Amino acid sequence: MRFCTATMLAAASAPSWPGLLQARYRGLCPLPAGERAARFCKIKEWVRGFGSIILAGNPLTPTLSPNGEREHTESAARSCAAIAVALYLSAGAAFAAEPCDIPASLLSGGYDLKHVAEAVAKDKRLTVAVVGTGSSLLAGPDGPRSAYPARLEEALKHKLPGVDVKVVSLARSRMSAEDLAHGMDKMLSVEKPDLVIWQTGTLDAIRRVEPDEFRAALDEGVETLHKGGADVILMNMQYSPRTDIMVPLGPYADNMRVVAQQHEIPLFDRLAIMRNWSDTGAFDLYAAGKDNVLAQRVHDCIARGIAFMIVDAAHLHPESKAAQ
Repeated sequence: MRFCTATMLAAASAPSWPGLLQARYRGLCPLPAGERAARFCKIKEWVRGFGSIILAGNPLTPTLSPNGEREHTESAARSCAAIAVALYLSAGAAFAAEPCDIPASLLSGGYDLKHVAEAVAKDKRLTVAVVGTGSSLLAGPDGPRSAYPARLEEALKHKLPGVDVKVVSLARSRMSAEDLAHGMDKMLSVEKPDLVIWQTGTLDAIRRVEPDEFRAALDEGVETLHKGGADVILMNMQYSPRTDIMVPLGPYADNMRVVAQQHEIPLFDRLAIMRNWSDTGAFDLYAAGKDNVLAQRVHDCIARGIAFMIVDAAHLHPESKAAQ
């Protein structure tokens, strides 16, 4: 299987790490003899396709090419996808200080953001409201501009030049899903967002809220948002290896996935993404720095991942009509 790479999205003058990613990608995913990479690579097409394979549980089995060489195994294919998404997320080195490696399957929601696409195409504007809890905030004097809502605004402005992007952070500590759901009507009337990113689940898990009650609150909130004319992305909990065995996140994460599927909305699986970072050593989530540097890096990568998901789900890539 041959994958298209996002190499052309990175500037020739980019720092050394994109070059290293590109070299590693070429080593894992070489083009057939005599072929050159397409000038503009439609990364969203194969990202979604690869994601559907992973989610369906169908491994890519090795096959023999006409010249007898064995093509890439599932492991190599996963590496290709992750590297190409890293290249896409790191495009525009002036904005991104460090690469963010996120498996492609975790960013392919499969559902469209129609209100986002319409707002960008017709009005050249986009208003996003982040409704969340304490994990959407960062402490310290630099906290507000370093947390992922602020970083998301910068990432979207970078990806959508000429569009008036506004991201409003409405994160508040110690709010359950039910608390947040009850405030959706007021938020819609005040902010009038095209997209709501609803981050929730941690407090409900800590308080051992009944999973059925948690799910009912999610249903209520999503229905309210849809009736108010807003797209929705659900974001689940953050991962911490220190508390993983103490807080039962599984049932709540599962319910968020089910609600997302039933309402046909994207789920930004922050839990799985951060667990992947911890497992692969991309971030040492056991570390606890008082200077907030690690938290800022994680928030920046989360913002870039969400920005990728929004652009992809709203079909706002440069070649699409909505983005023009």
